[in-house]
Amino acid sequence: MVIGRALVGVGLGVVSGTVPLYISEVTPTPSRGSWGALGQLSTSIGVFSALLAGLPLEQHHSWWRGMFLLGCVPPCLLLLGMALVAPETPRWLLLHHSMQAAARAAVILRGTEGAEEVLLELTSAHPALASHHACAIESHSSASATPLALALGSHSTEKAGSHHSLASASASASASASLRARTLHTPLLSSSSSSSNSSSGGSNSNCALPPASLLHPRYRRAVLLGASLFALQQFAGINAVVYFSSHVFRAAGFSSGIGASVLIALFKLSAVLLAARLVDSAGRKPLLMLSFLGMGCSMCFLSAALSLPFLQPHAPVLSIIGTITYVTAFSCGVGPIPSLLLPEIFPLQVRATGVAFSMAVHWVCNFCVGCFFLPATAVVGVSGVYLFFGAVCFISMAFVHSFVIETKGLSLEEIEKILLQKN
Repeated sequence: MVIGRALVGVGLGVVSGTVPLYISEVTPTPSRGSWGALGQLSTSIGVFSALLAGLPLEQHHSWWRGMFLLGCVPPCLLLLGMALVAPETPRWLLLHHSMQAAARAAVILRGTEGAEEVLLELTSAHPALASHHACAIESHSSASATPLALALGSHSTEKAGSHHSLASASASASASASLRARTLHTPLLSSSSSSSNSSSGGSNSNCALPPASLLHPRYRRAVLLGASLFALQQFAGINAVVYFSSHVFRAAGFSSGIGASVLIALFKLSAVLLAARLVDSAGRKPLLMLSFLGMGCSMCFLSAALSLPFLQPHAPVLSIIGTITYVTAFSCGVGPIPSLLLPEIFPLQVRATGVAFSMAVHWVCNFCVGCFFLPATAVVGVSGVYLFFGAVCFISMAFVHSFVIETKGLSLEEIEKILLQKN
């Protein structure tokens, strides 16, 4: 059982970082927020389904084996889907392979028109790539050629059956390979001179950079933003509230702890649906600030309900209202948006490493809250701990207002430019 839980933990740690990263790189810019929130929505649906699957456990104690077997179905479906259907992301292929491979993946993911948009974003963000395509168009003597047509090369010639196009495809592939060789020392999205690039502390590579590159000032803002958002998310008290919710509901007369958890998960699911609808219209930053504000007010309400003498007769009911309000406010912004922002704010060369580091901060802070919540309540009481969480929420709102940039409607490359300029 311990080994199984450890393996599930490892898998959860990997998926929690790679899923938002993959979604952000394959979805269109105008709807990237909604798709990212749907990733969190899927997680909420999974939690809700797992709680429902656990309901028979209270009456039939041997049901835990069937419950674990049901848990094997989603990861198997995910494995088959990623292995047989989903391609690698175009941005990763551009970084590690070639423009031609990136173009083929873009066509699979977004169709011809969407693939053209993806390649235009990448080439406009990388001057060397734009220069390469201009040279390729000139060498092919085709004024109507597009980056997609040149990058796909041999794929389009299979449909046309033209020997001349086959030769063109070969030339395009060779040009793409030579491009990658020429731009190994050109920083992505950098329009500065080569002298400034050489002073960028090892960031002047078109390949993925080692983890130590996160320490360089070029990426400092993104690293601090990613790590801080997840640290504040955890120290705002979400896991403590969830841990304590069963006790709150029992005090109010609920006999089933699992039933109370199902009710909380239902409100959370509804709030994530609302976030998915609003994140691309209202923006990430306003939703984050309103979410922290709602969480802070809910924490103060909970603290008052548990500590003020004249509220004690109504404390169980008020605690349920405060808990549901807190979870709803969390799920409208602070829950889904940090995972959405994370892959948006890291430059391509350090995106995977930055996401992994920030998720590590997330789980370390999660562990700390779980370890110290009960000892802290023994010292200052539950109301005192909730008051601390409320203070963290208000501080987090000020942090978001001062340091988080709005990424609504911006491509990943445009966001990278903005952050690098701020550095």
